[in-house]
Amino acid sequence: MRFKKDKIGGNMAFRLVGLLLLLGLIAVFPYLFADQYFLHVVIMANIIAMFALSWNLISGYMGLVNFGQCMFFGAGAYLIGFLTKAYNISPPIGILLGGLAAVLLSLIVGIPCLRLRGAYYSIATLGFSQVLFTLSLALPKITGGEEGIHGIPKFIQSVEGNYYFSFLLLLLSLGALTLLLRSRFGKRFISIREDERLSEAAGIDTSRCKINGTAISAFVAGVAGAYFCYYQTQVTPDVISEGLTFSGMAAVVFGGLGTLFGPILGAYVLTFLDEYLYFLMDYRLIVYPLVIMLMLIFSPSGIFGLLRGWIKERAYGNPSGSESNKKL
Repeated sequence: MRFKKDKIGGNMAFRLVGLLLLLGLIAVFPYLFADQYFLHVVIMANIIAMFALSWNLISGYMGLVNFGQCMFFGAGAYLIGFLTKAYNISPPIGILLGGLAAVLLSLIVGIPCLRLRGAYYSIATLGFSQVLFTLSLALPKITGGEEGIHGIPKFIQSVEGNYYFSFLLLLLSLGALTLLLRSRFGKRFISIREDERLSEAAGIDTSRCKINGTAISAFVAGVAGAYFCYYQTQVTPDVISEGLTFSGMAAVVFGGLGTLFGPILGAYVLTFLDEYLYFLMDYRLIVYPLVIMLMLIFSPSGIFGLLRGWIKERAYGNPSGSESNKKL
């Protein structure tokens, strides 16, 4: 028992040191690399990582494959576009309202959709997102049509300031989701994913849990969309397109579905891959999906699962290999 406690304490100390080193690296990074475009790519990776975390909560931890997650991102972005044109609101309040607008939309969409299961739920969410995308094009007096809404004032002027603020939002989202999933309430999400009928038999109100989980997921996506609007100083119908949903899905699957750090790793790798493969011209459209396919073939658990397995093997050796040697 003493050995086990020491081992747990050692793991906690190792994680704490790793976290402090990571925070230190984030703090000094802009001073080490002054390339403005590189910092811009990091900011975009942080925004995609937040969106990927939101999709991972509902799909990776609850087992609901949502093809319309872009709705919540777009709700936050378009609300900022409306408000900044009509009212002079404080950007932090605007970002919070963007998250709340996404929560409201999740209740409107989620209550009817969550009555469905499996592929029917996925198709229903896809249908709702397509309706909103069509409305964004068909109501130019409200949404700006294809051109969207432009001239939104920047929240933070400098790239370095946006770099730090995007990391703040990402780390807050990651910390909140970590606490949520380690709580008794969060464990119910995983229970629903594993066996919804058995969860109902155990006394869990699965409908309420799914509505609450969708609302939390929508809030994170809405905050990401609101900040994206402030950073880009514009909002276009692309924020409600299925391309955004599939980008988030790709980040989660590539990084590691049902993990907390996997979506962040996936978002970083795929965002940098997409940005720095422009020299390949049209071949970039072949290389990008090829990398994702190879990862799924050789490591279905994603890059985070691959790294975790490698670290465990280096730390504890190969137990299966030792057992096979004993048998021989």
